[in-house]
Amino acid sequence: MELSVLNINAWHGLYARTWWKAERLEPEGRKEQREQALVLGIRGLAPDVVALQECYPQPGFSKRVAAALDMDCVAQVSNAGLRLLGAGLPAGVDTGEGLSILARRGLSLRFLGAKNLSGLGFTSAIMSFQVVRKTMAVAAEVSVSGKTLAIVTGHVRYEWPTIAAFHSAWADLRSAGAVSGEPEPALLRSIEENIAVRDAEIEVLASWIETIAAGRPVIVAADMNVDDDAPQLVSMQKALGLTSALAARGDGRPTWEPARNPNIPYSSSYTHADGTPKDVASLVVAQHDRLTQRPDHVLLGKTFAREAALDAHVVLDEAMEGNVLPSDHFGILARIGLD
Repeated sequence: MELSVLNINAWHGLYARTWWKAERLEPEGRKEQREQALVLGIRGLAPDVVALQECYPQPGFSKRVAAALDMDCVAQVSNAGLRLLGAGLPAGVDTGEGLSILARRGLSLRFLGAKNLSGLGFTSAIMSFQVVRKTMAVAAEVSVSGKTLAIVTGHVRYEWPTIAAFHSAWADLRSAGAVSGEPEPALLRSIEENIAVRDAEIEVLASWIETIAAGRPVIVAADMNVDDDAPQLVSMQKALGLTSALAARGDGRPTWEPARNPNIPYSSSYTHADGTPKDVASLVVAQHDRLTQRPDHVLLGKTFAREAALDAHVVLDEAMEGNVLPSDHFGILARIGLD
């Protein structure tokens, strides 16, 4: 008896240059092509469960994908701003972005709840009242041949693993002529504060996973925005007894690979989509995007032996029909033994 789980950040394709407007990074029609490529890719892999982050517009995106695949779906809006029935601020975000878990028919998918990891506000497809960014996690339950287990997905904020990593990137930006001198104290404070918030989000997520896992096996499929060897993730795995499916099967490939993914230059460029130069804070994010990374993970809970990861590998890393990749992230497909 086994369960196959696919995890992928579907990429909303938006960039919030200002608080009042989010811009689409891609050419007209490309996001729709990516959605079709995602559907085709998932259909070809035929997973039992799919965990998605950055679904946009949510929940419409997740419901369309689920319907096309004949799967059940639970969806959560994470960030939407101030809006009613899709209208409001910031402009350009429709009903917002968020998380989803899909499961094939017959697995009795059941929503277990959502958790704010940081930020405040009420967000839903109908109405949203949110003035600061939120990060969230979602949990659902599935049943396989009478065995019940929980699936948790989440998306923590994107920030440098350490302040030393930021200083290294700043040196690269300076060498490229994009910046000069030393970073302003205000920028340093912002980076340090965001690192602290991100680390706190991971701690909140870990505590919630522990609660969800009480009395049932748990599988975490999430965008943690840190690599396998990041101290924050290593600490979380040790505390909860989690096993990385990719590490267990020896697949060391990245899921964020600028050299191979043509979707990444939309965000890693030193200029905006309209050709105007980015400000310093945006340049720092762009430099982060230029680094090869593995932010995406499938983690098995402590009730699973390491050998339960029967197979795990990076997927959805090749262009689909029309030379389109589904996302700026690659996916992870894990086949997990339940006996």
